[in-house]
Amino acid sequence: MFFSKTDSADLDTGGSANGYSSAAAKNAAAAARNAAAAAQVAAQNAATAATSYAQSANLASQSAVLGARRWTAPQLEMIADYATNRFAPMLDAALRSTAQRVRPVEVAPRRRVPSAVAWSLLGAAVLAAIGAAAALVRYRYRTEMATDMDEDMVSPAARMDESMPNAPAGGTSESGETSVNGRVSATGW
Repeated sequence: MFFSKTDSADLDTGGSANGYSSAAAKNAAAAARNAAAAAQVAAQNAATAATSYAQSANLASQSAVLGARRWTAPQLEMIADYATNRFAPMLDAALRSTAQRVRPVEVAPRRRVPSAVAWSLLGAAVLAAIGAAAALVRYRYRTEMATDMDEDMVSPAARMDESMPNAPAGGTSESGETSVNGRVSATGW
């Protein structure tokens, strides 16, 4: 409700003689109050209607945006698939061919230092040669040792018999006795 700060006493124009102007003023004030109250109610109704329209417009716009997003998402995926399948291979091929054209032809430099594989093979060959030489030396040493052992195993008397053609075989005398050093004693001892 709308209240005015003016009332009927303020509307009086200083006590006029006829009551007509005060009644008209009272009627005008009442009409102004009624008009103000009606305007206030109309404003509240308009605000309620505007809020209702705004809410329905908000819901409608949200629904429209949601529908647009539902339609746009598959379209974007379709465009992405098309671009991936159509343009990406062409772009990839173009970039690779350009890279091949730009890349300089590299000439392999001559290596003066052999690689690690060559050094490894050389080391293995040196070790094999050293092993073969060691095996040969050991074989000759064993052969010499075996020959010396065979010579040491032959008694000195046998050696003398071999060196003397007239001596009896086996370094034995007629009595069949030999000494420790392979000589036959005259006394038989």
